[in-house]
Amino acid sequence: MIIRLDELDEGLHTLEWTGQIDRVDLLYPDIVTDVEVVAHVHRLRNVVTIHAQLAGHLERPCDRTLEPVPVELDTVMDIVVHQRPGAATPRTEMEDDDYIVNVPAEQKELDLTGPIRESLVVQMPMFVYKDGTQPVTVVDQRLEEEKQDDDDDDIDPRWAGLKSVQF
Repeated sequence: MIIRLDELDEGLHTLEWTGQIDRVDLLYPDIVTDVEVVAHVHRLRNVVTIHAQLAGHLERPCDRTLEPVPVELDTVMDIVVHQRPGAATPRTEMEDDDYIVNVPAEQKELDLTGPIRESLVVQMPMFVYKDGTQPVTVVDQRLEEEKQDDDDDDIDPRWAGLKSVQF
């Protein structure tokens, strides 16, 4: 999503954009995410504030069955852009959850693809499971194995007295 700063009049504007962004899912970077953006842009002299609602849609393999599972992402992104005379290169900072971008006053456009990707990346679930499947965790398996091992082992009589100790 590119915002033309040189064509943006003062006041409040609503911009909509639909497109695709890659590398949102860090485990499967080749999966492309369909993104819908509704941005409320307010310009006052050399400051532009952007409040955007982001919705992402992609299919990712189930972590248990490897079958495709639809994933819906929904988040909000806030950006403050300062156009400053004499600023040599664009510079982006993070403050709380807001992006603060300082750009040269001569810069004509602002590409929001990077901030949109970063906002969606943090919304990606670590694990995705198809309906009806359950994750089998390593901890669950180890606890089950230890329980079976405990039942099968004979306890050394010297250690048997420790069972009565309460922790």
